[in-house]
Amino acid sequence: TTADVMLALGIDPQGRPLVSNRKPPPDLPEAEALIWEQLSDQPTQVDKLAALLKMPVADVLARLLNLEMLGLVRQLPGMQFIREQ
Repeated sequence: TTADVMLALGIDPQGRPLVSNRKPPPDLPEAEALIWEQLSDQPTQVDKLAALLKMPVADVLARLLNLEMLGLVRQLPGMQFIREQ
């Protein structure tokens, strides 16, 4: 079934990652890798990310947009983000 294939790929049938401690892709810039490492399959607000990383919110948003375009993160309502991998 489709669910069996998804589980074999490490994704649960609802599309959430089963493994939350993966390493970021090796070719990511350092700041984007730091942001990616702070995210999980639980939503995190952009303000919290900026505070944790001591970065301006605008910089975090720009880097999150790049990560989203790479398919590594997904934005949820309320300016919250989760990992896609």
